[in-house]
Amino acid sequence: DACGLSVELGAFLAGLSLTCLSRQVGDRAERLMGGLKDVFVAWFFASIGLVVNPRFLLDNLRAVLSVVMFVFVLKLFTGFLPLWMLAERSAPHAAWSALRASWILTHISEFGFVLASKGLSWRVLSRHVYLLLIGANALSLCLAPWLFRLRDIVLPLHADAGAVRAPAESMSEAPSESSPPA
Repeated sequence: DACGLSVELGAFLAGLSLTCLSRQVGDRAERLMGGLKDVFVAWFFASIGLVVNPRFLLDNLRAVLSVVMFVFVLKLFTGFLPLWMLAERSAPHAAWSALRASWILTHISEFGFVLASKGLSWRVLSRHVYLLLIGANALSLCLAPWLFRLRDIVLPLHADAGAVRAPAESMSEAPSESSPPA
């Protein structure tokens, strides 16, 4: 508070400084706070359920889906570009790996709820835009596991592993990040 930072950012920086101080201190703090973390995760998702308005989602489904798709494409491109530019050009699949990595970052994260609530409290966002962003954020979080699975189907682990596998085949045996090429 003395630095003029939000409580959320202060908690993030405190956790970051604990792990940077010493890996052992970070591990010990994580072990001690594990149960508390689980309680806060449950409260977080319960509070999201209280904020998301199902009637609004149904009435504005096309707009919510449009926001989710726009953010997906925007984050895919903005994540891919720096990863690809920083990749070693001699790497066998630099662009492919950058695209796979950026795909993981495409969902709207939990921090989107914090940003949307700050925007509403600062009167930068209208109530309608706030509900639209909250709905898109909640939908994005719910779709994240399926988007991760879709990544393995659309972008197999190695580009030279052959054509994209059929969905039924890839559902039964999903490749892991550490599996060798086929």
